[in-house]
Amino acid sequence: MSENMMVQDETISNAANKKMDIQYTGVPLKDEEGNIIGALEIILDQTDVKNKERIDSKQAAYRAVELKKVVEMLDRFSKGDLSIVASTTEGDEDTKVLEGAFRTINDRINIIVDAINSYIVEISDVLMKMSQKDLTNSIEREYMGDFVDLRN
Repeated sequence: MSENMMVQDETISNAANKKMDIQYTGVPLKDEEGNIIGALEIILDQTDVKNKERIDSKQAAYRAVELKKVVEMLDRFSKGDLSIVASTTEGDEDTKVLEGAFRTINDRINIIVDAINSYIVEISDVLMKMSQKDLTNSIEREYMGDFVDLRN
């Protein structure tokens, strides 16, 4: 309190061998003549709040990286690149839920790309044989969704 004014800050305390995020405020106590005769200090445990902020920050960073990968993958796909393989970065205890969501998204992207690749291979094979005047070949398997029209 040598500053003769209120002091407020945050720090990490290691009281009783326990790490705690704290916020403290100190104000001088004065007598009638204005002399400092003591101090009042208020300490707030901010550990839970700070831990939540750290987790939120970690999750935001993980989400940003994974979303960037998905967008880049879809951009390549939209330009006809069918060699893409979507993958998910392993999460930790704070990002496991996000990892699961991104793994589901990436698995679906891979299923879509694999299906389109297999359609292309099969259709190319039939067209190649047709170009060689072999009209005995046809598409045998069931196609799904809008690809049904290709089979018919």
